Amino acid sequence: MSTAGAPQSSFTARQAMTHVAPDVLLRPLTGSRLHLSQCYRLERGATVLVVANEADLEAWQVCSTCQAELGGHGRQYFDNLERALEAYVPLQARQKVRNLARDVDYDAVWAPNSRSYIALGSDGTAVAYVGKTYWRSGGALTELPGYDSGAGGGPAAAGARQGRECPTCNVLMPVAGGCGTCD
Repeated sequence: MSTAGAPQSSFTARQAMTHVAPDVLLRPLTGSRLHLSQCYRLERGATVLVVANEADLEAWQVCSTCQAELGGHGRQYFDNLERALEAYVPLQARQKVRNLARDVDYDAVWAPNSRSYIALGSDGTAVAYVGKTYWRSGGALTELPGYDSGAGGGPAAAGARQGRECPTCNVLMPVAGGCGTCD
């Protein structure tokens, strides 16, 4: 923390991601809230930040997204893709994800609060997503080993649960029970 009156080094949000510890609060030169360096609300190349001093911590509120992360309810960041793969992706799919990630330009890896997927991000914006059985990048979906597209859930799936025809009146019977017309 800097003392009052001492000059503070300033960083763009992009620089702060590598020059400032991830749990240190920063004050933008323009704006109204304190942020962590990885906050997606900061414009990476345009927002200029300084490390918040004691007066800033008392006078400014913390951005709600950053507050959630400080409280353990926000994004979970990983040092690298390999750590994220170990935490989320089944062993048989990891090599395929590594190969797909080679073609993606990213500078951060995180899981959202739901912990339902991994995101590869560039300048705070996700550019690729990895689920347990899928990879999505540039609008294209790649199935990973173990992918199951499912039966859907629409009318075709409902039809699969219908019973057989009644041999007497040819009405479709329910799955459980007899013919409601003939009985």
